[in-house]
Amino acid sequence: MGMVWVARLANEDEIAQVRADPDSACDYIDSEKDTRPFIDLDKEWHALHFLLTGSVDPTNDPMSLILGDFEEIGEDCGYGPAFFISAKKFKAFNEAAANLDSAALKERYKTEEMVAQNVYLGEMYHREGEEGLNFLTERLDELREFAAKAASGGLGAFAMIT
Repeated sequence: MGMVWVARLANEDEIAQVRADPDSACDYIDSEKDTRPFIDLDKEWHALHFLLTGSVDPTNDPMSLILGDFEEIGEDCGYGPAFFISAKKFKAFNEAAANLDSAALKERYKTEEMVAQNVYLGEMYHREGEEGLNFLTERLDELREFAAKAASGGLGAFAMIT
């Protein structure tokens, strides 16, 4: 099964509703009935965070969108509570991610460091080599699209690792 990172965008009313009932955060994110944009980075979330920030931990870098110093919301969703990512954070990420091209990503893709720093599934990326980078680049494209929707709509998101 493994650790999976998922998020769903939320407007101001939805943010207020979840904050009023914090234990509904996991259900809000997982709701199959909700039509609000959703992203599932599957098990690639930690390697993608490392690719973007060079760290296994949250950072203050605008690229630290997957892991960050976010407001925790409600009950444990599997690997801790859900967390809230603000519209401001999406805007900063969106602006910073616009400057990342394939050459910069290739330079950041350091699989030996991923293994040494215990990035989730880091050994797999080390074995996969460039093919692993291609897969992470596809996930990054999904994350960029998700962040662009949030930034353009002034939306936040609730996310969790489950």
